[in-house]
Amino acid sequence: MSLITSCPACSTVFHVKPEQLSLRRGTVRCGECQHVFNALDHLHEAEVAAPEVAAPEVAAPEVAAPEVAAPEVAAPEVAAPEVAAPEVAAPEVVAPEAVTPEAVTPEAVEMHVPPQTPPYIPAQPAWRDAAPKSKLQTVTIQPRNFPWLSGSVALLLFITLILQFAYFQRNTLALAWPSSKPYLQLACGMLKCTIELPKDANKLVIDDANLVEDGEYEGLLILTSTLVNQATHVQAYPRLELTLTDANDQAVLRRTFAPAEYLPANIVAASGIAAGKELPIKLLITADHQTVSGYRLFVNY
Repeated sequence: MSLITSCPACSTVFHVKPEQLSLRRGTVRCGECQHVFNALDHLHEAEVAAPEVAAPEVAAPEVAAPEVAAPEVAAPEVAAPEVAAPEVAAPEVVAPEAVTPEAVTPEAVEMHVPPQTPPYIPAQPAWRDAAPKSKLQTVTIQPRNFPWLSGSVALLLFITLILQFAYFQRNTLALAWPSSKPYLQLACGMLKCTIELPKDANKLVIDDANLVEDGEYEGLLILTSTLVNQATHVQAYPRLELTLTDANDQAVLRRTFAPAEYLPANIVAASGIAAGKELPIKLLITADHQTVSGYRLFVNY
């Protein structure tokens, strides 16, 4: 059985076989316009045409045509008349005569130049000094030198520079030279300034922090911790920032404690925390009927 299909784009007809249609479920490409189509949608059987019987050819008899010889006709010879070429006389060329120009001698012409008269310049009036020469004197003013004045100004500027440095760096000077601290405090008393202790929060560490509920009082929380100064010098007591959080780590309560609120009664806050010292801390906090699941504790200045 012979199958044919036609391209829907250019109407080209192709012969296909069932094996070709079963390869890609009938999807083929047109070889003329490169259009891809499904051959199953345009498939039909090819019509079988009856074989044609060729009729026998009958050869017609050949008839030879008689050849007729054309008569030969001789063309008459005609003699061409001789024509004599006329003689043309060549023109004579006359060479032009060279004309030698005559030399002309220039004649000397005398020119009379009138004498030039200088321009008239009026006489300038002469200025005379009425003062006698004996009374004129030259006075020279010599500048006075004050060597002590420049030295005093330089010394004053140097002292001013030292005082400005001591004023702005008074805290550093008191820490580096503790013996100079009383003099700096005396000067600050007159200038109404203070000498503060160093403040470096990175050198302070909170250790062993714990937050528990009080068993006797409902809603009362107890925070215990230890403040450690890891610096090599005395530092000012910091402020403690406590944040209470819920189960979702969201802030419920936040409070900042000054040094006077967490220090024991026998410790002076102005003295500062010594180098390498550990300070135990205990804080009582009221939660105000809030559900507390965690806390965060920081130090700052």
